[in-house]
Formats: sequence, structure tokens, C-alpha cells
Amino acid sequence: MVPDIVKIVDTEDFDEVFDTGLHLDEDQLEIIEQMSACNYTAESIAIYLSLDVDSFMLEFYNQDSEVYRRYHKGQLQSNFEINNKLREGAIAGNLTQTQQFEKHKKQINIENLKNKFFG
Repeated sequence: MVPDIVKIVDTEDFDEVFDTGLHLDEDQLEIIEQMSACNYTAESIAIYLSLDVDSFMLEFYNQDSEVYRRYHKGQLQSNFEINNKLREGAIAGNLTQTQQFEKHKKQINIENLKNKFFG
């Protein structure tokens, strides 16, 4: 059952209805990327940037927001750099890096299958 306070909003009106008043400059967005790459939580980043945590979290959960995009971009960049180094080591014959790379590859395959079948 959907609560009475929830109403259907046209996608065109989404930003207007859910405007948190949070307007970040490029430096703050870059800090979000850097901190997420170091595995900081969204809440910790909001505190570090001295932002209203509730407003920041609303932006963080909105998949169309710049906060959401930059947070996940930072994580992806960091994961890519680590996995790329593991791949290079595996190609060079390092057994430990080969094992770690294969383990990560299996995790990604499982995640892709979950997304395929469960959305």
C-alpha cells in the first residue's frame, strides 16, 4: 500500500519537486569522487564537506543527480585502477595477482547475473 503523502510526479517535474537546495561547485564534486574512491560513506563525505547530511543523502539516493554520478564514478575509477594493476601482474605471471584478479572476475560475473535476472 502506498502512503497518501506519495504522489506521482512527471519526470519533467522531478528536479523541481525534489530540489534539495544542495548546489555543489566543481571542487566539492571532485572531493566526492576522491573520497568515494577511498571507500568513504556518503554520510562521511557530507560531514567532511560541512553539508546538510539529509539533503546530501537525498541527492545521493537520486540516481539522476550529480552527487550519485560522481560518487559512483569515484568508486569505479578506483576499482578499475586496482583491477588493471592486478591484470598487469597476472599477465606478467604473478600467481597471487592472478588469483585475486580471477576472484574479482567471478564476483563481477555473479553481480552481472544478479542484475540480469533480478534487475
